[in-house]
Amino acid sequence: MAAQAVKLSALINDHGTVLGNGKAILDELEVAAVTLEQTLFELDPVPHTATDVCSPDPAVQRLEAALRRALAVRQSIQAQQTALQQLQRKYQQQQQQQQQQQQQNADAGQDPDDMLQWFNDRLAEQMARLEEMPSETRFAQDEEYLAFRRNVWDVRNPDVPFGQAATHDGDDDGDDDVLMTTQTLNVKCPLTLQVMTEPYTSRACKHSFSKAIFSSFDRNHAELDCPIPGCSMRIRASDLFQDVPLKRKIARWLRDHPEDDDMDGNVLDADVIE
Repeated sequence: MAAQAVKLSALINDHGTVLGNGKAILDELEVAAVTLEQTLFELDPVPHTATDVCSPDPAVQRLEAALRRALAVRQSIQAQQTALQQLQRKYQQQQQQQQQQQQQNADAGQDPDDMLQWFNDRLAEQMARLEEMPSETRFAQDEEYLAFRRNVWDVRNPDVPFGQAATHDGDDDGDDDVLMTTQTLNVKCPLTLQVMTEPYTSRACKHSFSKAIFSSFDRNHAELDCPIPGCSMRIRASDLFQDVPLKRKIARWLRDHPEDDDMDGNVLDADVIE
């Protein structure tokens, strides 16, 4: 029983590692799509106000499709991880029951084949729930997908909240799933207190910093506590990626507010999410 519990823990940790690596791939897909959309927009500066597709360009649409496929795989891995965690709890409960009953045979309990069937049943339930969801519903609340759509939209519609152009006329036949939110755009690095001209964002907690954060890492400090008050996440240098959409937003803010260098760096940024 103890050996099986160790194997389960190792499997759960392995799934966590795979999910972490997958997050880096999702970020790279988003950066590639936004960069391509920016290049195309510079060649043909026409706004794209439709919300049924992310871009008028087929190449960007293919990157979105690739992102959705990657998200579907991630959801499947998350379902496996959840089923493994449920199985781990079941093993722990069974072990506690055996100890309470002071059984002589430490390996006594539910047959391993039965436990495997129990795991497969739980996994099948998780996957069935995912597969039953319409594609729009499956990704509508996924933060990675929403960020992708917002950032691609922002290239061609920098001053228009996402989805507004499709619903501004008050037509009740518009997309009922579009909701207005207000976000805060932080333009200053919490470390240097200067405007971030080359922002890097942590995959671990989504907080952003200037390039100066890399000087905080050395041989003796491979990980750092996130310096944002209230954040309990640890940050590694490999967690940080160059945030191209944020860089573009800050550049636009600097262009529109050249006299506001002494502001606290927090700007309300109205946005719309699906």
